[in-house]
Amino acid sequence: MTESQNKIGLVFSGGGSRGAWQVGAWKALKETGLDKQVTVVSGTSIGAINGAAFVQGELELLEDIWANLEFNKIFSSIKEKRNLFLKLGSEVLRHKGADVNPLKNLIRNYINEDLIYNSPVGYSLVTVNVTKRRFEYIRKKDVPKGELTEYIIASSTFPLFKTHLINNHKFVDGGIFDNIPITECINHHSEPNLIISFNVTNISSLNPFRIYNHRKLKAMVNLLEIKPSVPLGSILNFEKSKAKSFLKIGYDDAMRVLEERFKD
Repeated sequence: MTESQNKIGLVFSGGGSRGAWQVGAWKALKETGLDKQVTVVSGTSIGAINGAAFVQGELELLEDIWANLEFNKIFSSIKEKRNLFLKLGSEVLRHKGADVNPLKNLIRNYINEDLIYNSPVGYSLVTVNVTKRRFEYIRKKDVPKGELTEYIIASSTFPLFKTHLINNHKFVDGGIFDNIPITECINHHSEPNLIISFNVTNISSLNPFRIYNHRKLKAMVNLLEIKPSVPLGSILNFEKSKAKSFLKIGYDDAMRVLEERFKD
């Protein structure tokens, strides 16, 4: 199921706990051999984390992390799903956002910048610089080692979380501006001739102009958009049972689409 002429740009959308679905989809991509044709990866929010793991080539590690993810590995003070949004609201009012130091430490522990920088696959992410009041596309070639992991955390800092500080600048989730960063793959120097999007959200941006531009762009490029076949529910439901279910659904959804697209 391979086409040697393909150069693939792979996009991981934002989507919180739905990111487990993307890991299942990645497994299907790997089993077809198409992962070897990926020349550039872009991601936003949870997609920035999953995309970094893809460039590292550590599918099994990420599968294990998702399969064992629980609320106490995300939040410092929230331990279960019950009354989640009330608890988040309280954290925002009392502390200007929920403390997600466990998640930050998890990311720091598994991101291997050496593997990312040594990979020939391009990598970029999107975040919002609150201090400068602007969005930023962060590309691995432009960031010194030691900082990329912090930008991955920045991209995944959901608006209800405390802002993430890098070099005295405050950052939040890139999904506010560009939740499905297709342009980063299109504009990469490897010139992909196929864009595959693992899209677990219907929201491309909170900016109306970006939404319009995204729709136009989708019609102009060779895009294979793979999406969940069933609703995945809340983006903040970090229950192990849900993650394991999403991993399987993502695999089945992606394999079905890929087999149809690349059938002999």
